[in-house]
Amino acid sequence: MLDYKLNKTFLRFLSTLFFVFVVFRPGPAHSQELELPATGVWNGFLNHDNVIECTNPASRSVAIRLVLRSNSGSIIDTHALPIPAFGTRHIQLNNYQIAGAYGTYLIEAAGGEEADLRQLYCLTMFYRFSSSSSTKPVEYAFAIPVNNPLRGETYGLFNSYNPILDQTPVFNWLSIYNPGAAPFSASVQVFRQDGTIDPAAGFYIAGLAPGERRDYPLGHPLGQVVGLYRIIADDPQAPYGAFLSRYSQRQNGSFNFAFAVAAANGSCRPGPITASTMDPATNWAEIANLTAEQLAAEITVRDAAGVIRHNTVVFLPPFFQHHVYLNQYIGERQVGSIEARCLDENAPGAGLLSQSVFYGHRDLARQSIEWSYISTPQLFKAQEADAFVF
Repeated sequence: MLDYKLNKTFLRFLSTLFFVFVVFRPGPAHSQELELPATGVWNGFLNHDNVIECTNPASRSVAIRLVLRSNSGSIIDTHALPIPAFGTRHIQLNNYQIAGAYGTYLIEAAGGEEADLRQLYCLTMFYRFSSSSSTKPVEYAFAIPVNNPLRGETYGLFNSYNPILDQTPVFNWLSIYNPGAAPFSASVQVFRQDGTIDPAAGFYIAGLAPGERRDYPLGHPLGQVVGLYRIIADDPQAPYGAFLSRYSQRQNGSFNFAFAVAAANGSCRPGPITASTMDPATNWAEIANLTAEQLAAEITVRDAAGVIRHNTVVFLPPFFQHHVYLNQYIGERQVGSIEARCLDENAPGAGLLSQSVFYGHRDLARQSIEWSYISTPQLFKAQEADAFVF
């Protein structure tokens, strides 16, 4: 067990994690069964401390086989691990000399019925610890859940703008991996904020081997830009995984935040997302049209009591990205929600993609950012009887 000297900043950080994990816990647990073997990710770059956490909600113990794989898909290590009924198992991956590398891992049955394993809730926690001279124990921490594979066309947003108007772009890395048994190939299209395609930024992924993972830079090689990516698999039934990670580095080399968000399918009514300007925070909603046609989107912002504070219809050009500054509607140190939906819910195409990004500050002067996280209707869905896991 690691001992930390807690301070007020860290306590606020813990309270933020509590809010994220309790109210908007990520992943497929309880909403759908986990496909086996399930695939998770790890990253030993940036001095990350990687911890796999698996919770067994079943009333009897299960045995999993954890297969740690490199980015090429080769096996690094294999372990059989029991998880007791209603228990949680933590696996410290840094024991396997993962520094300066990244990859994936498999979770499969080591014995017994697979049905119990399908209820597992697993994720990888990433911690970057601060230097000994820092007043904060961690520079950032975030989680990537073990999700079921994606198929067909999926989308995501990248944003390399530094939210404190610093000269350093925010690093955006797109990770794509193959959880299947056959090679995977796909085209990745990149669109600018105004919806025009950027042919030079797009690329083709040829023959991603089973178990292989590749990471690609998006946005930051061009400076501070905003855009949309679309993944088009050659075989629409082929499984794959994809997520985007954002890392914000200060000019002194330290980091003030990082988070990751999975690629997703669009929807004409993706559902509401939390809004929050606590404690204090700057809150931006990012909304994109995923179709080749203009979409009329209704945007509704509500406060904590459910009162509508803003309602408007915006016309989004094809593949256009629209941002909403939520502080102006819900106020400072307040909570609420935002929902974007197609005005014509039968509109053809993929529909909309929406997400809410939170940047936390020491005070209302907003001269620095201390933490950040992201919420999406696709990944963060509250479920009945969800439990707090940390």
